[in-house]
Amino acid sequence: MRRSFVMGANHAHGPAIPASRRTVWLTLAVIIPLALGTVIGLIALWPSDKPGAGAAPGLERLTGTITSITLKPCPELPPKRASPRAPSSRLRIRPPAATPRSG
Repeated sequence: MRRSFVMGANHAHGPAIPASRRTVWLTLAVIIPLALGTVIGLIALWPSDKPGAGAAPGLERLTGTITSITLKPCPELPPKRASPRAPSSRLRIRPPAATPRSG
């Protein structure tokens, strides 16, 4: 005796129902502009290797080295909002390299 099982939620593996021409065009009308916008955004926002790119005028860029990180108890702990230990760190900031100005 052979039993057949019917799967629910239309999981049949028969032929797919063809989409109407209007549905295909509407889907393409949404997807193509989104894809173009994504590519344009990637090109426009891609980081550059130029020094100072994206820096605000008048700001000085400093570099530094983390010399130590120490976990200390927090002074007061709000309920279920913060970790029981707060990080504390020390930095050594190097002075900016002398750059000749032309003008």
